[in-house]
Amino acid sequence: MRRDISGFSLLEIAILLIIIGLISGMSLPALRSMRDWQKAATTAQNQEKILYALASYAIQNRSLPYAANPTNFSGKQDIGARRRRGIVPYADLGLPESVAKDGYHHWITYVMDHDYATLPEKPYGKSTIYQLKNRLCEMPQYATYLHLNPLHIKNGQKNIALALISHGAEGRGAYPDPLGSGLMGSDEKQNATSDNEIIDRPLSQDPQDPFSHKVVWVTASNLLATYGRSPCPPLEEIP
Repeated sequence: MRRDISGFSLLEIAILLIIIGLISGMSLPALRSMRDWQKAATTAQNQEKILYALASYAIQNRSLPYAANPTNFSGKQDIGARRRRGIVPYADLGLPESVAKDGYHHWITYVMDHDYATLPEKPYGKSTIYQLKNRLCEMPQYATYLHLNPLHIKNGQKNIALALISHGAEGRGAYPDPLGSGLMGSDEKQNATSDNEIIDRPLSQDPQDPFSHKVVWVTASNLLATYGRSPCPPLEEIP
């Protein structure tokens, strides 16, 4: 008994390949966009987890931790060097190492104002040494004497307590080699080196001045009120 076995002609196979190519061409950008979104979402989630942990630390210790050394990655704050800039002190905050990195697996840079971490020296123009019991809440009262070089956002908020910087997909400015991670824009270079002035601006792919950093910053009062749910009391009520 004879059977006719039908198959695909070369034309049909060619058409099928074209259809598969078109579908792949449409789906790959969507898949890439989804992955980019997931990495950006992970970055935002990790930065928020760090802020909650910093608020908890601040409520318990009435101060902020110093930054961790970006060369040994122990996650312990570098108290001896009074390090204002480095990686997140995740070990002191009780966080896993993975949270101290962004969605692109680069270290998140932690920059803090050391006036919120150290007992101040004798203030200028005063005859006694202030032993501040709650530096986070009392510091604004003594800003005239102590905040000679406060951490701030360029052309914006003054006297911020800390900033968390994700250096984007390319990791331009991220530790362990802040200045060796590709061609950086001037603002990215500022964020890779300064422990005093941070730049927060919209993302840009301008080849002459790219900016891929995701910057989150808070004042001391916002850190306690928003992430610690423990706003500062009026100055006269601070113990």
